[in-house]
Amino acid sequence: MKNLVLATSTNFTQSSLERFIGSFRQSDIDDVIAICINQLDVTNNKDFLRYTHDKYKVDYLIIDDSHLTNKYYIQNDRFRFYQNIINEYNVDKVFICDCRDVIFQDNIFKNDGLIFVKEADIIQNEPFNTFVIRSYNNQAYETIKNKPILNVGTILGKKEDIINVCKLITEYLKTAPVYFNEVGNPFLYDQAVFNIIVHYTDLIKTPYTLTGNNEDVVNTIGLAHSYRNINDEGVFVNISGNIPAVVHQFDRCSADLINKIANRNLPITDLL
Repeated sequence: MKNLVLATSTNFTQSSLERFIGSFRQSDIDDVIAICINQLDVTNNKDFLRYTHDKYKVDYLIIDDSHLTNKYYIQNDRFRFYQNIINEYNVDKVFICDCRDVIFQDNIFKNDGLIFVKEADIIQNEPFNTFVIRSYNNQAYETIKNKPILNVGTILGKKEDIINVCKLITEYLKTAPVYFNEVGNPFLYDQAVFNIIVHYTDLIKTPYTLTGNNEDVVNTIGLAHSYRNINDEGVFVNISGNIPAVVHQFDRCSADLINKIANRNLPITDLL
C-alpha cells in the first residue's frame, strides 16, 4: 500500500513549490504527493502546474478558500479539509507538512508510528509560542511551559491517526482568540492548540514518539542556531552526523548554505 505526503501551498512561488516536490521525488518515486492550491493559483500558473504534474506525478487539489477573511487563515483551515482529503486516499501512512520551507532528503515513510517533531527549545524560551499558548489557555501554558516546542508543520503517522490529530486541532481552533500583529496579520493558533493537545490533554490515545534534531526523521532548524550545515552535495547533516529524511525551516540558513541546495538541481531563486 502506498503512502501520502499532503501539503497546502496557496499563493505559492513556482521555485518554492518545485523545490518541495522535486526533493520529494528525488527520495521517493513511488508514494503519493498531493498539494492543495486555490483557483487563483490555477489561473496564474497553468503551464507550471501542467509541467510539474506530468514530471513529478503530483495530485493538485483545488480548495475553496473564498470564505477566509485573511489569506493567512489557510494555515488553520487546512486541518479541517485535510480530514476528508486523507480519507479519500487508500494509503497506509500520511505525512502532513508545510511546503515553502520543507525539503526532503530521504524517504520519510521509512519511519513507523505516530511521530511529532520537537523544535530546538522549550516553550517558555520562545516568545511567539509563549504568547499564543498563554493567550489561548494560561493554565495550560503554566503546566507545559517547560515542555519542548512541537512543530505542527510536520506530523507523520498512520492514516487514521493523522485524521484524528486533524480533527482535534480543528475542534480546538474553534475557540482560539483573534489577535492581529502591528501590520494587521492574524496570529495563528494551529501550533498553540497542537502543543496543548499533546502536552496538556490525554486526547491522543495512540502511543507516539517525539523526535528531535539529533535524529534522522525530521530536523526543525529554525531555533537551532548553534548548528546548521549543508554539505557540498546540497544535503543537510545534523549535529549527530545523521542525514535526516526531512529538514524544516532550512530557509533560516545563511545564503552560502542555501546556495548549496542548488547542487541537487533544485530551484532556490525565491530564497535569494
